[in-house]
Amino acid sequence: MEFLLNVIKDIKADGWVVIFAIGAILLNALAYQQKTKRGILMTVVAAMGSVSIYYFLKGTVAGGIMNILSIVRSLAFDRKDAGVKWLSSKWILFGFMAFFVGAGIYSGIINKEGAWAFLSVSGMAFATVAMWVKKPGTVRLLSLPGMVSWLIYNAHNSLWILNVSDIICIISILVGIMRYDILKNEEKAKK
Repeated sequence: MEFLLNVIKDIKADGWVVIFAIGAILLNALAYQQKTKRGILMTVVAAMGSVSIYYFLKGTVAGGIMNILSIVRSLAFDRKDAGVKWLSSKWILFGFMAFFVGAGIYSGIINKEGAWAFLSVSGMAFATVAMWVKKPGTVRLLSLPGMVSWLIYNAHNSLWILNVSDIICIISILVGIMRYDILKNEEKAKK
């Protein structure tokens, strides 16, 4: 009950800024229901755009920086999957991981977020590996631990409406796994 009261308080305090959080919630609900990896990537890009604006407007720089970098990452990985050779190098994967660690160090020291900034690094590290792989089912599965990191990060920063978004995203991932990965495999096995 206290969680819901915090969400309502968050919405009232945010005013018009809450539009970006609500956009992220709606897009996160749709993201992992996509059948293709490209569908997942593009919906996640839209959600990250909305949530990064929200983070910056709330003064949570680490989350904003991580989401901007993740938009670039997701677009690069989409092009990798489309056959752009130089984006297929493992060095691209390692490069994005280094960017996320660097952004986490920056946010932890410069913005005085401390070790809490590394929850956003953890969230992005899991998401980066998830978005690198080709199979949509593996993308969904590897995205779960990263969403838990974001859930904790947002709770620490009292961004309760983003916790709603994280919870909806986790539910969407679990529903997607059930729909596309478990039930589809059972249907194929029966044929």
